[in-house]
Amino acid sequence: IGELPRLKHGQRVTIGGILVARQHPPTAKGFCFLAIEDPDGIVNVILAPDVYARCREATRRLFVLVEGVVQKEGGAIHVMAQTVTAL
Repeated sequence: IGELPRLKHGQRVTIGGILVARQHPPTAKGFCFLAIEDPDGIVNVILAPDVYARCREATRRLFVLVEGVVQKEGGAIHVMAQTVTAL
């Protein structure tokens, strides 16, 4: 997670850590939002509805591995998940 600021927008990345928060609000059109923490910090992870449907069980575990794409918008950095795997 500490390396994310050095990566480019759109670059593929794999991160792992503790899932410290999960939100799946009914107003989010099926999107799910995770906060993943490792010793270097915390990053927000976004799951599109199809990814959430496929990886739902993993989002209920403590330790996860996320593969996705770095997105940088207005100084904020997050990861758009393509897959989430429980560790």
